[in-house]
Amino acid sequence: HHLAAIAMADGLNLDSRVEVPAAMLSALVEREDRIHLYIPGLGVVDERRTEPGGLVFPIAAAALLRALLARRGPLTARDLPTIYSEQTRLTVLKRLAWEGALVVCEPTS
Repeated sequence: HHLAAIAMADGLNLDSRVEVPAAMLSALVEREDRIHLYIPGLGVVDERRTEPGGLVFPIAAAALLRALLARRGPLTARDLPTIYSEQTRLTVLKRLAWEGALVVCEPTS
C-alpha cells in the first residue's frame, strides 16, 4: 500500500486532488527556524530528545501547512496560499502524500 502511495505522490501535479484524512490527528510546533508537523504513527516523538520528531519543514512553510491542515475535503495545490510558488506548494503536497499524511483522490475523469 505504501509503495502505491509513493508512486501516486510522485505523479502529483497542480491539478491533482488530495485530501487530509478525516481521522488524522496532527499538531504543528514551531522551533526556531523550523516547523514540525506531528502525526501519530509517522514521526517518532521521544520526550527525552531535545530534537522533536515528526516531519520537519522550514519555518517559511508554516502558513502553507496551516492552510492545508485547516481544509476539509479534496483540494489541489492551486487551492493553497498563492504567496507560495506553484513549485513550493506542489513539493509540500508531494512530501506529505509520500509520508502518508495526505490521500491522493482518484482522478474524476
